[in-house]
Amino acid sequence: MKNYYNILGLSSYEDSQDVILAKYKEITARLRSQVLSKDVRNQLIEVNEAFFVLSDKELKKKYDYSFSSNSQDTTLQSSISLKHDRAVQFVSEKLDNAPKKRKKNKWPAIICGFFLLSAIGTVSRTCTQAYVQEKSSHAEIVETFNTPSDWSEYKIAGAMTISVPNTMELRKDYDDYTQWMSNSIGVLSSADAVFQQKNLSEMSDDAYQTYARVLIQHYSFSPADVEHHYESPGLTVEDYRNLREMVDEEIKPYTYVDTPTWRWIDINGTKAIEGSYRRNGENGPVKCKIYLLSNYSEMVKIIITFREKDSQQWESDLNQIIRTFKWDTLR
Repeated sequence: MKNYYNILGLSSYEDSQDVILAKYKEITARLRSQVLSKDVRNQLIEVNEAFFVLSDKELKKKYDYSFSSNSQDTTLQSSISLKHDRAVQFVSEKLDNAPKKRKKNKWPAIICGFFLLSAIGTVSRTCTQAYVQEKSSHAEIVETFNTPSDWSEYKIAGAMTISVPNTMELRKDYDDYTQWMSNSIGVLSSADAVFQQKNLSEMSDDAYQTYARVLIQHYSFSPADVEHHYESPGLTVEDYRNLREMVDEEIKPYTYVDTPTWRWIDINGTKAIEGSYRRNGENGPVKCKIYLLSNYSEMVKIIITFREKDSQQWESDLNQIIRTFKWDTLR
């Protein structure tokens, strides 16, 4: 029988779901940088299988007993087999849908999921192609925003800060809503931070009357793998195609109401690609914005969404969130 504790890097039996989840996130974050390795698929399947088993509390009890007593349980094996099949399907769908990484590309697009990376196209500084892209194209300067005193500032991944209005809350790994979502859907968000409408964590009736999300994911790279924070290179046809593929992945299983449009923006000297689009949802269209910000050896992806019919409640504040973004160290 597989030792799932060992697979997740746990030295011995562990009963804390917080610790299990933390180790799962740690390993999948490390595997993101190895996405093109021929062995990464099997590693990801094994890690996800271990997490699916140990995060299922009832199945974990059966596994722990069987593993410690070195006994055989056909019912347990059948349940583990289902978890394995689920891990295979989950990993295969993510990897098979990822565009292949191309040589000499500089700007990595962050594809949905917790380990998918694909280049989206600015030319390498050492590029010998027939053309050379400008390292600074037009970026629309956004107005300075004075953060209200009742907004909360958060430090994300030890790399950047952002502020959100007091109508939103930071999702916790094991609040009531997250546990329900994990049990019902089976997959937890890999984002470093997820903000949602206030009191959704308690599954309050009022919170269910609306919908708003801010998802933030930080990625680390080798130096010079992505642009400096102040660079806004011109985008090619290939870049736009890859950006579209990225959002195509993000909106699944939904479809577009309006397809994405793109622009460069300047936030106090920090450049970002901004994509705007609308998708359908269970209760009408959803307005969406996605931001990609690079900083020489790191990148952040931010997705902001809210239900269109609730625009009066959310649009003004959520459009300001990106203006509060700051890198801890500018490169």
